[in-house]
Parts: sequence; C-alpha cells; structure tokens
Amino acid sequence: GLTTPFLSYGGSSLVANWAIIGLLLRISHVTRRPTPQVAPMRPDDATQVVKLR
Repeated sequence: GLTTPFLSYGGSSLVANWAIIGLLLRISHVTRRPTPQVAPMRPDDATQVVKLR
C-alpha cells in the first residue's frame, strides 16, 4: 500500500522521511546564509616586508 509520511510503521519509510527533511533543512540553511563580503585588495597587502639585521 501507499505509506503516509510519519505515520507508517515501517522503519525504512521513517528513515527516508527524516533523510529528506534533513536534506531540505540543509538546503534552506545554505540559501539563507549571507555571502561573505571580501574587502578589495590593496597593492600593499600583497607584499610582506621582512627586516633582516
């Protein structure tokens, strides 16, 4: 027969339902996360000055 989500007694149906919910939550979290803001690089930032004695 056709299983009803979260009401089926089958263990595999329950595992599949929770896997789908976990996947949807992960996708939702990734899409809501703000993109990191990268500061523009200045020419002086690319060079490291090392002093020798």
